[in-house]
Amino acid sequence: MKARSAHAGFLPGGFSVIELAITLAVLSLLVLLAMPSYRVWIANSRVRSTSESIQNGLRLARNQAITLAQPVRFELPADGSAGWILCVPNGGGICDGLSARCEGSTRSGCLLQRYVDTSTRGVTLATAPADSSSLTTPLTGVNVRGVTFDVFGRADTGAAALGRVDVSSAIEGTRRLVDVIRANGAVRQCDADLRSGTDTPEGCG
Repeated sequence: MKARSAHAGFLPGGFSVIELAITLAVLSLLVLLAMPSYRVWIANSRVRSTSESIQNGLRLARNQAITLAQPVRFELPADGSAGWILCVPNGGGICDGLSARCEGSTRSGCLLQRYVDTSTRGVTLATAPADSSSLTTPLTGVNVRGVTFDVFGRADTGAAALGRVDVSSAIEGTRRLVDVIRANGAVRQCDADLRSGTDTPEGCG
């Protein structure tokens, strides 16, 4: 029996050009349908990784303050990006402008660690002091940039001290995570779209 010829509308593998075209059309449609969900998933992943990074930085600052027996400041960059800086400030100062590393005899007015996050494209930060509004109400703008932990690990709760960081994305359908700094220095992350309770302890309430 003769093999079907490509000239008769069939490809060498036994598929016709029409069958191949239909298959490609169906695959293209499936990709188009999946794109919005994929974009939301990617954005949510970036929101979570950014929130966790900030949470880890805050906890590290608290631990360093206790370990070094010196006040340690956690500070967000001035450009509003998702990285962070840890420093031992000069007499209640800020980390901006400090360049010397905390090593050897340099134990004041120096940098402990700088974290630059390059994977947070599309993520937005917003901040407020500790006495900010309800956690379920979104914040706008980076109004406060840093908080200092004392030698006992307690956080500054003044009007100019960071008490809350909202991490969100402009993509519709994505979550908003909130990092909250308590007066005792504890840091909690919660999901603003969930109500707190016995069934959803991760909710902001």
